[in-house]
Amino acid sequence: MKKLALHNLMNRILIIFLIIQPVFDIEIFYNSISTLIRVIIVFILFSYYFITSKNKKKFWLLFYPFILRYIFYFSSH
Repeated sequence: MKKLALHNLMNRILIIFLIIQPVFDIEIFYNSISTLIRVIIVFILFSYYFITSKNKKKFWLLFYPFILRYIFYFSSH
């Protein structure tokens, strides 16, 4: 029962995050606080998925940001 409640909470956080995401992009709200909120929410959702997922390929998600960073960072310089 508790696991289902946590799953429902994470689903609600994701939906609310996706709904308010365009509000964060408005120039008035575009500051370090909104960026911090985005990073925290994405980290929480990513951590929840990583802990609860039974998928064996989830470890590739750890390498994905590094791969993208080095491909795009080094190709742009």
